Amino acid sequence: MTVAAEGSSCQSVSVMGATGGSKVSVRGALDSKALRDDLYFDAGCLLALSLVHGSPVSFFSRALFQCLFNYPPNQPLSVKHMTPYTHVTCQVSRIAEAETLDDVKDVLEESWEFMELAGCNRPISRLQEREALVEDLVSFMMITRLQLPLQRFREGLQTLGVFDQVQLFPAVFLSVFCDTAVRLTAQTVDQIFTVNFSEQEERLSREKPVVAFWRNFLQDCEGRGQAGARPGPGRGQGQAGARPGPGRGQAGARLGPGRGQAGGPGWNRAGARLGPGWGQAGARPGPG
Repeated sequence: MTVAAEGSSCQSVSVMGATGGSKVSVRGALDSKALRDDLYFDAGCLLALSLVHGSPVSFFSRALFQCLFNYPPNQPLSVKHMTPYTHVTCQVSRIAEAETLDDVKDVLEESWEFMELAGCNRPISRLQEREALVEDLVSFMMITRLQLPLQRFREGLQTLGVFDQVQLFPAVFLSVFCDTAVRLTAQTVDQIFTVNFSEQEERLSREKPVVAFWRNFLQDCEGRGQAGARPGPGRGQGQAGARPGPGRGQAGARLGPGRGQAGGPGWNRAGARLGPGWGQAGARPGPG
């Protein structure tokens, strides 16, 4: 059995490290291994092929689209465009939200190595100077630091002339890359692939369950995206989403015969069976 994805190449390329995704959209991220292996170029090629063949691409953040195509033009980036919850983003946010000059100096002192690397390790004498400092830090993180990977990504997007078309009509392609009007569903992903079953009956009988499992997996992912962790058949409503099997308790640990929630007759609380004459502590009492 072979599975072919529309607009894909024969070589398997992993670009997860090259794109730095979040739950909502994909932001630019710097990965030294991805840069060394030229995965930014590969990612651009694959996205261009995917777009030309009609596959969904609408997962870019507005900041990534702006960095790639300079649209909207000359619009400054801000802290909200940076990757959330990282140490650097938190430090820059602290500077932007500082209420006193001492607060700004405290952050500068804590992060002097990063400030030195960004070329922003300069004395601040007034609170109003923090705005220019934040702009410089955001520019370093979003533009200066990512010049080479963004350039290779653009060169990959030149496949089949995609990059040139986006440059000509950036306002039109903004909705194509960033705003998804149609929610990505399991059916949409399934239609990207074409399954070619074997002609031999023996192999065919083994291949059909694989496809069924694959489609069930897509349905499960779609359900988890809608409601967090999707409880499968027989799963309780616990937050861990662990599927309790027959005779299993709430923690998912299988209970043997006679095991109750608190251990049951002949079983201790840890789930270890007690032999004849063994006490609750697991130590067998001696004679008398």
